[in-house]
Amino acid sequence: DDYDALPRDPRRLLDKIYELNGNSGQSRDGQALEWITSALEQGTAPADFRAALYKAAAEIPGVEITEDQATLNGRTGIAIGRLETADNVRYDLIIDPETGQFIGEREVTLDGYASFPAGTARSWTAVTTTVVTSAPTDVATCNE
Repeated sequence: DDYDALPRDPRRLLDKIYELNGNSGQSRDGQALEWITSALEQGTAPADFRAALYKAAAEIPGVEITEDQATLNGRTGIAIGRLETADNVRYDLIIDPETGQFIGEREVTLDGYASFPAGTARSWTAVTTTVVTSAPTDVATCNE
């Protein structure tokens, strides 16, 4: 993704995300949150763009920010989430309050799902970021 081509102003960025998404997803706002989550999952968003994404997510109608409530893989973070009324599921992206790093996402069913009671996370993804001292030098593998 060419993050440099996207605005850093949260409102303008959200408008651009709405434009890029068109009419896809269960709802326009839910799809915008999904787009933001997908951009963060890649782990390549620079800090200024990550900050703009978080602020844009906070501007989506219906989004709630919950501090110190979301735990993934033993890490507790801030949940930026929204209830999608089409399936009565809360979709959260979760960030580390100290570093601003994306630590994961989750879906919480509010009605219950299959054998899961209401309030249960029906799916989640935890993201771990690590700094390495070297990277592959064989560029041939990048062309496959």
